[in-house]
Amino acid sequence: MDFRTIEGVTEIFRQLNCLGNDNCFFVTYKNTNRDGMKYGLMGATGAIGGAAVFASGMANAAANFEALLINQNELGLGIIPLSSARGVQMYVNFSKMTPQYDKFFFVPNASIEEIVVKNYSFLNKKVQKVNIKIAGVPKIYQLAHIHEKDIPYQEANFTRFMNRYRPVKK
Repeated sequence: MDFRTIEGVTEIFRQLNCLGNDNCFFVTYKNTNRDGMKYGLMGATGAIGGAAVFASGMANAAANFEALLINQNELGLGIIPLSSARGVQMYVNFSKMTPQYDKFFFVPNASIEEIVVKNYSFLNKKVQKVNIKIAGVPKIYQLAHIHEKDIPYQEANFTRFMNRYRPVKK
């Protein structure tokens, strides 16, 4: 199944029992800048596993990944790490990524303390920071392009996700 098609990603999450009534599929990649690089996927390495929800899944997922395939729905977040079959890439190329199904984990809404989506910089609104705070675990620091050329469903789905979690300006 090709996660880059809407049919493929739907079937992947169906097989993982992670489909809801309102599914929002999108991809993110590691934020290797400032806090993202300082804390990696889940913050300080010793903090992984603090929440019972993640005991095994998060520890495995934190090992080696370059990007995440996410399904946000009314139940929570289903997350599959993506890795390159060809080692470290200079830039994220989703056509060369492979889902790590054995490292899939699910975060129920009750365990999500905060999700913030905001512009990467005031000069670049096409890239968004995606910070996810889960109870008992340090934040996940990711970046996402609103439009991803290899992921045709990215723009519509990530825009929905972004509009749900972008801070409201007063």
